[in-house]
Amino acid sequence: MDIFTLSVINLLTGSCLLILFSIKLNFTTGLSYKKDISLVGFCLFLHSLIVVLNEVYTLPYLIFPSLVNALIIYTEVYFLIFYRKLFGCPVGWWLHLVPVLLFLALNFDLFANDKNNRILLSVFTSLVVYLGFVKKIENSQIGNYRSLLYFARFVVAFSTIQMVSLALYVFFNTFINDKLGVKSLYLELGVFGFTVYSFLIFVFCVLYLFQFRYDKLKGVAEHDSLTDLFNRHTLNRKIGQELNKAERYGYSVCVAMVDIDFFKKINDDYGHLTGDKVLAESAYLIKKLFRGYDLIFRYGGEEFLIFLPNIQIDEASRKVEQLRYSCEYFSFSEQIQITFSIGYVVTNQVSSVEDLIKKADDALYIAKHTGRNNCVLWNSKSNNIFH
Repeated sequence: MDIFTLSVINLLTGSCLLILFSIKLNFTTGLSYKKDISLVGFCLFLHSLIVVLNEVYTLPYLIFPSLVNALIIYTEVYFLIFYRKLFGCPVGWWLHLVPVLLFLALNFDLFANDKNNRILLSVFTSLVVYLGFVKKIENSQIGNYRSLLYFARFVVAFSTIQMVSLALYVFFNTFINDKLGVKSLYLELGVFGFTVYSFLIFVFCVLYLFQFRYDKLKGVAEHDSLTDLFNRHTLNRKIGQELNKAERYGYSVCVAMVDIDFFKKINDDYGHLTGDKVLAESAYLIKKLFRGYDLIFRYGGEEFLIFLPNIQIDEASRKVEQLRYSCEYFSFSEQIQITFSIGYVVTNQVSSVEDLIKKADDALYIAKHTGRNNCVLWNSKSNNIFH
């Protein structure tokens, strides 16, 4: 393909990226890093538009090739920024200056009068940017984007090959009397490589969009819409996974059942909207007091279930008592005074999810029938319940 055709393809690719991630669409609502992806698309679009126009009109050097080369680097820089943000890596402010410095340098006579020097400088600048992709990323930051991480590395590896092709073109052009037209082949490979690179970036961004949509739908399926806690449908699976870990590593776990005392009276006296606010505020309070890796579920109605992995009985008792005490002094809607009754079980003898829930529920039953606003521990050793 000739340069004009490849540039038209790049123009379409950049336009699609720009439209897809810059305008408000239902399926991109809430998408993170839209601005960074839009900038990638804009730089690619503007670069390709200038190349296409230059095929028809002779543009001034300041625009072609000076600005065009800088836009290539801008495309790579904004893709790098998106990549680093996505995987939790810091973004250096200096990255934004790299294309500007390249643009300024290309206007010196050393580069303005020598195409080979321009290509080498651009190749070197690209390789400097690519160093930003090399940083090791911790597994905890990858989350659901592991496949995207591998794909991004493939994109960068491909582009590096493209840069090598351009460098070989300069080598043949400078040092070898090329009768077979090899240097032209390397130039064409370099230009074609940028088109493939642009398309791979587009594919990467679309895959990210699909992963985002999948995670969003999965979150809706797994979470209670009112409290944003895990719903009951996910309980067996998530706690089952944690119980397997507890059995493997031999640590204790705790299951606590929390009930809002006299919740029906709140609905009757203040209405269901206020009752919903109280549920949401109760969920907020529970999330605030427990560890980030504890699992919190809306079990049903005004009941919550908390699963605490790797915890000893003293620490578990302190945590549930802290929750009960904090509830008494928490500022709920309509200045309603709320109390919690809590039943919980702590054990290192891993049993079924259903067995743990039953024991915590039995303890909750005692808590509700012995004055409420208290915490009751199920005693697994004596197989009865005590305060």
